[in-house]
Amino acid sequence: MIDFLSETAANLVGTFVGVGLGLLTARSVTRRERARAETARLQRLIDRMYRSRALALKPFTPPRTTDLDQNERVHYDRVTRAIFGIRDLIEAAANTFDPRAKAVPVLDEMYAAVLVYLNAVEVDQRDYLNESMRLREALLAASVKLTKLHRSLVLKEPGGIATTS
Repeated sequence: MIDFLSETAANLVGTFVGVGLGLLTARSVTRRERARAETARLQRLIDRMYRSRALALKPFTPPRTTDLDQNERVHYDRVTRAIFGIRDLIEAAANTFDPRAKAVPVLDEMYAAVLVYLNAVEVDQRDYLNESMRLREALLAASVKLTKLHRSLVLKEPGGIATTS
């Protein structure tokens, strides 16, 4: 009878230890997959900003005093639509993260920088090029922060592909 109890106890302990190890392994795999997915989403955001002509490097100019002509207005509309698209990507990325994730405050900084651009051009569209360069600088600084948080991210400057083409 004692052998039966000791064997049963050993089997139960072994079963519970096995189940516990299985659960820990599953949790570890899930966390690793989530981290990979988050990093991939951040890299897609960085890559999208890199491919944006709206954020291509341009020299700062003195503030304009004249209204935009028809061609400039078309360019302004394109730039602003592209920046709305980037804002949506930033928001989508932020929504996939746990609110306590270290990347969320950086994504919030990026979102706020886009809002600063949108607010500035809503008041005066004439300086949209300078405002887009201020936005570019803010997005680049935030991208650098993201690459420090996630070492596997590849830093690419916003508008970089359009600047080198």
